[in-house]
Amino acid sequence: MARILIVDDSLLMRLKVRSILEARGHDVIEASGGREGLLKMKKENPECIVLDLLMPDLNGTDVVRHMNKMQIDIPVIICTADIQETTREECIDLGVRVFLNKPPNRLDLLDAVDTFSLNP
Repeated sequence: MARILIVDDSLLMRLKVRSILEARGHDVIEASGGREGLLKMKKENPECIVLDLLMPDLNGTDVVRHMNKMQIDIPVIICTADIQETTREECIDLGVRVFLNKPPNRLDLLDAVDTFSLNP
């Protein structure tokens, strides 16, 4: 199974996403903010990232911008409560491959992760 990094400032959301992914057998790593997430991307080499947008230290779009500058090519699944179409378009323009609303639907999340872990 895949190694997946969850980056979200909400402990409750990290636990929810973790339980869905671990039930499928994935190896899960957590980061409580954008800066910590960037460090763990380099250190842990995940196959996929589940990323929140609205975080206090470094928001999700900034994380993706840093990833692009550092040439970190890991598939990103945005999982956010921000439902604005402009936000979605910005994420897609930055190269995000999947955009899910919080709380994530279990099957949608698993399908997205399975697509990236089976077909990088």
